[in-house]
Amino acid sequence: NPGDSGGRLIDMRENALPILENWGVDLVLSGHSHSYERSFLLDGHYGLSDTLTAGMKPAGDTDGRIDGDGAYQKATAGPAAHEGAVYVVAGSSGKLSGGALNHPAMYISLNQLGSLVLDFEGDRLQASFVDSSAIRQDNFTMVKNTGNLPQADFSAAPVAGAAPLTVDFTDLSTTNTAAWSWDFDGDSLIDSTERNPSLVFGTPGLYTVELTASNLTGSDLEAKADHICVSEGTPATTTGLGLASDEQSLFWSPASGAYNYDLVKGDLDSLRSTLGSFSDSLLGCLEDGGADLAATDPDAPAPGSGFFYLVRGVGLCGEEGTYDSGGAGQSQGRDAGIQASPVACP
Repeated sequence: NPGDSGGRLIDMRENALPILENWGVDLVLSGHSHSYERSFLLDGHYGLSDTLTAGMKPAGDTDGRIDGDGAYQKATAGPAAHEGAVYVVAGSSGKLSGGALNHPAMYISLNQLGSLVLDFEGDRLQASFVDSSAIRQDNFTMVKNTGNLPQADFSAAPVAGAAPLTVDFTDLSTTNTAAWSWDFDGDSLIDSTERNPSLVFGTPGLYTVELTASNLTGSDLEAKADHICVSEGTPATTTGLGLASDEQSLFWSPASGAYNYDLVKGDLDSLRSTLGSFSDSLLGCLEDGGADLAATDPDAPAPGSGFFYLVRGVGLCGEEGTYDSGGAGQSQGRDAGIQASPVACP
């Protein structure tokens, strides 16, 4: 009956759908009904509702969600016959009259106002049904080209700082990735399966980060050793700097938050004659990032002259402490003057 919409829908299902699926269509969108309905991944369901079989669901009864049963995956990059299609009725943007909404081919059916949003990224389609209150009520992901291995990659920001340090990780893997597994501390245990997770690192240390990108063909691992550096912050001022009786052995007390130390040497006569210009009087760097609490200067001062020494702590992530920058009547602050010298520690 050409005036019967139900008959026309049957004709479409029986005659048009085999053509679409034979040409490898991925997604079919329709309106007409004022509701939202989204099918399973289907192939070969051309009859009435009671003819649906498990064999017509290439992905089974899965939801197609990355944060659920997993994305729908199709091995071929381009169109390929009978790898499955998703059928969506999206007719509820302005009116509701959805009926019983009980078709077994549908994963979800909603008699709810809303709109379907589609985002495309290379081999990946992300579909979301957003209701009139801007709340996502359904979503699914379809990933193509999963017959080839993905290539894992990621970035992180920031990669260094004081605890607690919040780090945002960004997936940069190829778009045929369908699942992500993150290990944030190199212990071979999965810490997150989100695509772009964030983590607060509360304990100082160096952290190796690994991302495994997967699809139905297999997985690829990207590991970055000691990629995240978490420190205690800027080291406290170093105290207790002294020179032994041999006039060559120097020593100092440990500074809180310091993992290494820098020690500079300067000419005391030059410092006096320049009224405290550290950049002009500095002679060099005796200890550049040394881990111990002592150093040796083999050059003893000549009679009537002398040297000055200043030490600072360096944090785990390279945070520079202070060379004890105070001091009245100086033409320069100690830290500023030392850093201005071409022979200062980095």
